[in-house]
Amino acid sequence: MQAYTIQPGDTLDIIAARFNLTVQEIIAVNKFNHPLYLLPGQVILLPVNTDPITFLKKEFIYVAHPGNTIYSIAKKFNIPMTSIIKSNKLTYPYIIYPGQKLILPEASSHFSTRPPDPQFPLSKPDESVSQQTARPLLTTTYLVKPGDSLSSIAQYFNTSIETIKVLNNISNQLYPGQKLLIPPIGIKVYTVRAGDTIYKLARKFNTTPEGLSLLNNIKNQKTLYPGQKLLIPPPGTTIYLIKPGDTLYSIAQKYDVDINTIIKVNRIENPNLILPDQILIIPLSRRFK
Repeated sequence: MQAYTIQPGDTLDIIAARFNLTVQEIIAVNKFNHPLYLLPGQVILLPVNTDPITFLKKEFIYVAHPGNTIYSIAKKFNIPMTSIIKSNKLTYPYIIYPGQKLILPEASSHFSTRPPDPQFPLSKPDESVSQQTARPLLTTTYLVKPGDSLSSIAQYFNTSIETIKVLNNISNQLYPGQKLLIPPIGIKVYTVRAGDTIYKLARKFNTTPEGLSLLNNIKNQKTLYPGQKLLIPPPGTTIYLIKPGDTLYSIAQKYDVDINTIIKVNRIENPNLILPDQILIIPLSRRFK
């Protein structure tokens, strides 16, 4: 058994990968109240007697598992999808297969053995936000800088603090170097009340149950509960799940929408980089033009 001190950026997935364990093995030897909420400086036990994996030149070799996608790996290790794609010279549509070895640049920074910096605590997930609200929205990312606050970032991007918090599943704490998803234009947050259903909310906000479920990654439409935070698409839009072979141009043609309007509403940084299973807001109303 080995003691390990949580570092900024650590998650159970990352620690498990570093020590060649499973998340379940780590949970089994620790009495976690909230295993998803790890804080820098927290000490946990690891059922190992070996040294952690050694990383070279800020690169980590990851072996893809069944069900992995570039998006899921990027999210797991908190690194940009574009970095993985470029480092491995992947070509569109960026399909990977089980057993494939991938170079994960920048991953070593997430396995640092340096002591945690008390000035920059890891942003703790907001307990009022359902874990199901994590989603692969196609939008821009922002790298937090010293002096940034949720208020200043929200003001700069003309969005709300609450929408940023729900989209990124965080509370009020930020730290320099943290990556934040910036909500597409017009996205708002709704707090579920007693008696609400996906169908009632879809009618209320002039959208579809399917689109609302897709945007919030809701698998079972009967599982809403009072206090749950939901992302609500702007009026005059539809939600689209990107499929293999799609391009922004083909999607714009399908919905008879100007491609530049799609790029603007979704704050897309690289129009040539879209991935299957990402979610796109399609503006159908003229108010977006």
